[in-house]
Amino acid sequence: MGKGKMFLLFLCLKLLSVFVVRSAFVPDEYWQSLEVAHHLAFGYGHLTWDWSEGLRSYIYPSIIAGFFKVAEFLHLDSRDVLILIPRILQALLSAIGDYCFWLWVREQTGTKGNWAAIVISTSWFWFYCSSRTLINTVETVLTIFALYHYPWSGKEAVDGKTRFLWPVGIACIMRPTTFIIWLPFCMYHLARVNSKISVILKSYLPISILCILACVSIDSYFYGKLIFTPWNFVKFNVFHGVGAFYGTQPWYFYLFCGLPVVLGIYIVPFLYGAWVVKKNKGPAIESVLLFDIAWTIFFFSLMSHKEFRFLLPLVPMALYICCRRMSQWSRQPSSKVLWLIGLTVTIANAVPALYFGLYHQRGTLDVMEFVAQEASKNQTHTNVLFLMPCHSTPYYSHLHVNIPMRFLHCEPDFSAKPGYLDEADLFYLGPLTWLNKQYPPNSVFPSHIVMYDVLLPHLQGFLNANGYSLAAKFFHAHRFEGKVGGNVLVHSRTT
Repeated sequence: MGKGKMFLLFLCLKLLSVFVVRSAFVPDEYWQSLEVAHHLAFGYGHLTWDWSEGLRSYIYPSIIAGFFKVAEFLHLDSRDVLILIPRILQALLSAIGDYCFWLWVREQTGTKGNWAAIVISTSWFWFYCSSRTLINTVETVLTIFALYHYPWSGKEAVDGKTRFLWPVGIACIMRPTTFIIWLPFCMYHLARVNSKISVILKSYLPISILCILACVSIDSYFYGKLIFTPWNFVKFNVFHGVGAFYGTQPWYFYLFCGLPVVLGIYIVPFLYGAWVVKKNKGPAIESVLLFDIAWTIFFFSLMSHKEFRFLLPLVPMALYICCRRMSQWSRQPSSKVLWLIGLTVTIANAVPALYFGLYHQRGTLDVMEFVAQEASKNQTHTNVLFLMPCHSTPYYSHLHVNIPMRFLHCEPDFSAKPGYLDEADLFYLGPLTWLNKQYPPNSVFPSHIVMYDVLLPHLQGFLNANGYSLAAKFFHAHRFEGKVGGNVLVHSRTT
């Protein structure tokens, strides 16, 4: 297949993911990108504590906001369009990343890249995340760009080619933990160049300075003060350990749970490839990739707060190792066996991609469509209260209507008070007590209350006493725990 047709294939698959992936994954895909962009473009939208403390860079949200303003100028700024535009843009960027991955594998392995096209197209976790407006998705695409331009051959390294530093620098200012991922690559690169000092002074230093200046300029403009967001991010998350406030996992989480989940069935050829590399002490590319994966997992494991998405930039590295082993192995089996293997990996990836994309955790998105419809009917009298773990649903970015809304806040304690409880904690300690205190008789009650069904037994009396009845019910998940339920309920007030 030619290059043009291959890119078209990747683009079609990524655009397909925009419409197949109809579920929520993590709050950041809305609250740290779309909500901020909506606030920039239209003047309303909630900014979380990360933004008041200057932890986040405006680079990614400002790009989305620019497209929002174009849509507004063309009078196309409907709710549906504003939801689709960022996802289509992200899908396009990810398709370019897929294409670069395919080119990278072809050039480095001397093959047609058939397995590269298969693994990057069928990887369930990449399909699941590639059209989401997550900074981790952008980080992954930039990582692929850098891997493609990295001087893998000895001659390129000796010549001091450093084009890969541009996507690395951009990724680092947007997502500072990228530095951990790319430090081994940079050290390996410098170890092979003829004139280390010259390369550092002519490439590393200028590119770093330009990226830092761009970051400081853009963020200082939007924050209205001189600021360097990567430093604030590191200070709060590493030195102050704020990330632990949002959950902790054991040290072995990434090794025994994270990596197997994000790779899916490809964990098998990856482990086999890792064993071959260790046994044969090469080839060099796979050895470097494998070392970097181990290095990153080690340092990420030292951090108390862990999430599956943090491993996303490692997926293309692991898939390269898979491609190399699968392409070498496939020279021997018959065509029927190859078709069987291809069908197996496709089905094994399609099942989780479709289930998690279409069903798991979709209720929090579906409910926002209902709220938007209610607001369009009676904007003046629509007032929504979300009684759910904080940031469970998108917010104004998925309404595009400026109505009063309230959710349970969960800002961390910056004063290190013992026994600190945020608003969400206080609510769940005594839901009925909290509601009666917040909404005494003769006060203005919300027109709609959104909650998970697990909370209903605790609030049924309050709802009945104050004239609320069930207005809508949305499936959310088959498996759930804690404060999250299987369905999202909307109760509206009729009196």
